[in-house]
Amino acid sequence: GIVFPDTPAAALMAPTDLEHHVKEYGVRKNQIYKNPNLYMSKTRLTIHNIPRTVDDAALRSAAVSAVGKFKQEVKDKVRQPLSADEMAEGWDKRPHVSQAKIVRSTDRVDVASGKARSKGYGFIEFTTHAHALACLRYLNFRNTAQAFSKHAVDDDEPEEGAGKSAHKISRRSVRVMFAIENAQVIKKRELRSTLAARHRAGKANGDDTAVPAKPTQRGGNARGKPSKGGAADKARAARMKSFGGQSSRRDGKGKPSKGKAGSVKDGQTKRAGKKY
Repeated sequence: GIVFPDTPAAALMAPTDLEHHVKEYGVRKNQIYKNPNLYMSKTRLTIHNIPRTVDDAALRSAAVSAVGKFKQEVKDKVRQPLSADEMAEGWDKRPHVSQAKIVRSTDRVDVASGKARSKGYGFIEFTTHAHALACLRYLNFRNTAQAFSKHAVDDDEPEEGAGKSAHKISRRSVRVMFAIENAQVIKKRELRSTLAARHRAGKANGDDTAVPAKPTQRGGNARGKPSKGGAADKARAARMKSFGGQSSRRDGKGKPSKGKAGSVKDGQTKRAGKKY
């Protein structure tokens, strides 16, 4: 989704927009370089400049439609097809969007819909890289009316002669990029999903073994009950045996210790045998 200077696509952008675009690419590149946990997703896209009237369902529909329009433009020889290596990553399968999400504000409400107000960007995730790439190439730098033609869109582009940019690509055009993912966050998300699925399966089958075990407690087993014959108890018993089978203050039944012959009682010393 990057446009470099001195390319045909760069001629369609205003110099200030091109500079902003290249600078944004540099920031994303530095983020991945500095943090080893970050990487570029091959199936998840981030989309900016989404009209506020577009919801999750409309975004999902536009993403699937973009793949179909990409195929039609290839058929009409309007654009180049995917390469053989790109097609090998799921192009023969049916396009499927596993996630379509509009990021919304937590403190502002849209008066028309009554929902939290859209922030104008969101995420789309496909199950295959080939379809995500086709969606990116079709939607990237499209105007909102073309990108979301099946939905009611309030086009804020000014009229001709009323300050409208002479360049085909502007900052208001739809911007699509592969999303930056965090490996640690993805790992935790997959773990929560696995545990939740196991929990649901356990409830459905009535099998307690499928339900995630509660965290173990100190001195207890996986169900939180006191352990019997555990390693810690055996070690404690061995220490008590080395001191005559009794603890320093109380015996094994919790009663005060009476001591044994030759042992040192409280208040005495073995050397002098006197009380202090």
